[in-house]
Amino acid sequence: MPAVLGTSETNTNPDSNIVLHFGRLGKPWKISKQGVTFIAGWEAFVPHIYDNDGAGNGGNATVGYGHLIHMGPVSGAASEAPFRKGVTIAQARELLLLDLE
Repeated sequence: MPAVLGTSETNTNPDSNIVLHFGRLGKPWKISKQGVTFIAGWEAFVPHIYDNDGAGNGGNATVGYGHLIHMGPVSGAASEAPFRKGVTIAQARELLLLDLE
């Protein structure tokens, strides 16, 4: 059986990055309903746009169950337009499912 990674490199320089390529594809992962429920409970539902920092230090514009709208704080950007009136739990769950894909 061939190695999972095929070929790899070792570089002892701690400031370098190594990019590995391999031809073997993983199985398509699917999350269970219980997994989605767990993540939704962990993230907590917020119906309005908020900065995910939570401490008033900016953060990233987020909505629902941790759905990233854009990098950087809430600013009135065009990407926020679909969420300005907030989201329902059902809409937030759909966003979560899309994010998990």
